[in-house]
Amino acid sequence: MLFTVAYAVYMWVEKYYSGAIIFTLFAVFAVFSYFGMRRRIPFSKQILLFVLRIAKAHKSVYILALLGTTLQAAYCAWWSFATVAIYQNFK
Repeated sequence: MLFTVAYAVYMWVEKYYSGAIIFTLFAVFAVFSYFGMRRRIPFSKQILLFVLRIAKAHKSVYILALLGTTLQAAYCAWWSFATVAIYQNFK
């Protein structure tokens, strides 16, 4: 949130108005979101602790997460190569 506000201010100082407007909107949204979600942090902490307890009891969760991440990375790489190939074909 602080970096978004700082970058919006930087854009205004540098007179890059299109980017400044967009990042100002992002900064305002981030500030309002923070104050709206701050009261939910203790509940999120309890959910995270519960999930970690379950993951410690069932080690297969880590294997499935690693497998899913590997498959997703391969799928993204395939789409990246396909996009570059299509771009070069019609260039």
